[in-house]
Amino acid sequence: MEEDVVLAEEEVAKEKEQMVVKQPVAEGQLARGDMWAGGQSFADAMRMAKVLSTAPMVPQNYRGQPGNCLIAIDMAMRMNVSPMMVMQSLYIVNGNPGWSGQACIAMINASGRFTPLKFKESQDGDDFSCTAYATEIATGETLYSTPVDKKMVKEMGWLDKNGSYWKKMPMQMARYRAAAFFARTYCPQSLMGLYTENELYDINGYPKEDKT
Repeated sequence: MEEDVVLAEEEVAKEKEQMVVKQPVAEGQLARGDMWAGGQSFADAMRMAKVLSTAPMVPQNYRGQPGNCLIAIDMAMRMNVSPMMVMQSLYIVNGNPGWSGQACIAMINASGRFTPLKFKESQDGDDFSCTAYATEIATGETLYSTPVDKKMVKEMGWLDKNGSYWKKMPMQMARYRAAAFFARTYCPQSLMGLYTENELYDINGYPKEDKT
């Protein structure tokens, strides 16, 4: 009798498992992380991307570009945020996607692993220095980024690039770069392997100013 009960329970468990596996995704709902597997999930994502690409509220890099919108949707699904948040925070620099400096700081704070990111900074004439820091909640340890100062900026060649933002707002640029250093060291998964917008400008050059 006991064996019959056990067998019956196993059959019920198998039926429930099959029901979960076979349960279809509701119309208009994307299966998280499953988009590139093809089938209905990809079709739903592509349909969403086409709609977003026609919206006047999306940033310029996404208007009329369903492919770009599709990538933004994929990243949004992986990060558990809205596609619009990704679109507003992700910039294309010479064909390479990069997070805005503000988004980098926001993602560090949203990770839940640290106290809000702060900056230790000093400025004396043209000289400046900035270090990002936060306390790791699990350990109570205060963590610091690589310091960013004028010597580093000059040696790396960031200051002398045409149109360099370092000449116009050095402290703000130093904060963004220090935040990127912090994220890349202590929570690289937050950036999903991408550079920040300002890092890409320092690597590839800045956009030409419109003098008209």
